[in-house]
Amino acid sequence: YFNLMGLVRNALGDCLEAVAAYEKAIKLDPKYKEAICSKGQAYRDFGMAAEATKQFTKSIEIDPNYANAYHLRSFLHFSQGRHSGCIKDSIRVVELEPKHKDGLYLLALSYHDIGQCRKAIETYDKLLKYYP
Repeated sequence: YFNLMGLVRNALGDCLEAVAAYEKAIKLDPKYKEAICSKGQAYRDFGMAAEATKQFTKSIEIDPNYANAYHLRSFLHFSQGRHSGCIKDSIRVVELEPKHKDGLYLLALSYHDIGQCRKAIETYDKLLKYYP
């Protein structure tokens, strides 16, 4: 219930209430990776990038195969111009989910932004293979 309440509060733009709801869910289950990741999203939406990164990382520590946490952290890296972090996390997303549209897209954009155009083209080709 608390995780769902957090999702609704965050959708309404009430990030602090969302964080409070996620914290209640996490208190009930400290390994609730989805609630921890959602808490990271709320922090991100509130402009607290460092805290958001901590939450995404905590989700990954709980489940190293949780593609959503890698994706959200990669997007945060990208939005802050940290392309090496974005590339590393996006590669992991695509390893876990080879057809992950946003993971492939962020990976291609980051390669392009750092001048690795051949890798960007290869990644766009993979993206077009799955999503023509």
